[in-house]
Order: sequence, then C-alpha cells, then structure tokens
Amino acid sequence: MRDYELVYIVSPQVAEENLSKVVDKVSQFIVARGGQVDKVDSWGKRRLAYAIGPFKEGSYFLTYFKLDAPQAQDLENSLRTTEDIIRHLVVRLDEEQVRQMQERQLQQQQQQQRLEQQQQQQQQLEQAQPVEEQQTPEQQPAQLEQAQLVEELPTPEQQEEQEKGSPATSQ
Repeated sequence: MRDYELVYIVSPQVAEENLSKVVDKVSQFIVARGGQVDKVDSWGKRRLAYAIGPFKEGSYFLTYFKLDAPQAQDLENSLRTTEDIIRHLVVRLDEEQVRQMQERQLQQQQQQQRLEQQQQQQQQLEQAQPVEEQQTPEQQPAQLEQAQLVEELPTPEQQEEQEKGSPATSQ
C-alpha cells in the first residue's frame, strides 16, 4: 500500500451537520477497498481563490490514507462524480514526506501530553493550597498576629551578638 494525501472541498450547499457524513463517506470508501485512513483534518469553511461554478467558498478537508494504486484511481473517479465535493486533489506521498508527517504528529502528541501534565499539576496545586476566603474573620487576625510575632523573633546571628555583648554570668 502507498501513502496518499487527499484535499477536497465540500460544497457550501451542504449543511454544517451533514459535513461529517460526507467525510465519513470518503473514509468508508477508502476502508472498503482495503485502505487505512490515518488522519482527517478539517480546515473549516474558506473563501475560494477563484469561483468554481456558482461557488465562492467551501469547506476544506485534508485526509492522509494508505491504499493500493488501483483503488486510489477508483477513489478519484468516485470523487469526480460526487456532487457534494466540488474539487479534490490526491497526491502520492514519498517516504520523506511520510516521515516528516509522522514526526509532526509525534511532536503534536508530545506537546499535548505536556499541556495536560501542566494542567494536572496546576489543578493539584490549587487543591493543595488552603483558600483564605474560607477562613472565618476571627481566624484571619490571629494568623496576622502570628506572622508579626515570627518577624519580631531575633535571628540566630542577632542572638549571638546579644550573648557576646552581655557580660558573662558564669566564670
């Protein structure tokens, strides 16, 4: 099987809720012929560079798949006759392009995992920290007094200086 990239534009007359049906129909066509769909990306509705018939915009989709060459030709023939798809382009990918695509996917997965870990750590920190708003008004002044007392205690260096400066009591 060979690696392919398919970009197609779905007619703007297709309702938003039916776009997934068109994408599923293309994916099912590939799978039914022994292929494998690796990834489907939706680029959303965009303005066309030039009008295609009466259409000035369309919904773009990108699909990466594996399929044998004769079945890929069948896919192109099917796409030409599908009324919901106003343009398509099937490109055979070489090994270097496939490797680059896989590296990009791996990097995206790793970045997603890092983001999820950061979010989990942030949630754990938020759960572990006491919330001051939950304290009663009587508790807050007591905490302030304790903090002031701690600030007033001499540091070990200050204690040593006081002991050196005071006369020796035992000889």
